[in-house]
Amino acid sequence: MNAKGSKTFKRFIQEAYTKYCGEAPENNPVYSRIYYFSKVSHQLDADNLSKPIIDALEGYAFHDDLVVEFRQSGVVDLRKDDVSGFDISGMPDAVVDDFFQNVGTEEHLIYVEIGLLSKEMFQFGQPREVNQ
Repeated sequence: MNAKGSKTFKRFIQEAYTKYCGEAPENNPVYSRIYYFSKVSHQLDADNLSKPIIDALEGYAFHDDLVVEFRQSGVVDLRKDDVSGFDISGMPDAVVDDFFQNVGTEEHLIYVEIGLLSKEMFQFGQPREVNQ
């Protein structure tokens, strides 16, 4: 991505945060959850995806990105997977309709969630049982 594209992407992330979330929280430890949904071939990996988004949110979602103490990211190829199996029960109501409208029509979609960190989020090993 060139400098102009980088500025446009950063502004896009900041505007979306302002639309859905509003003000920056206090400088408490936070987590980030970032998922990239795509219907086209891409070269993005989950780790490299999250860093520029976290950087763009500095001053919006938090005052300094050092407060992001837990990061989760993922890439979903919508050519192979659909979203019907995902647990969206924690997705804010204000986001649900836009998410489903856009995941059905857009080639690329990014879901970003920032919240207060809970140490219970740190888990080790595979889940014991996955409900299907």
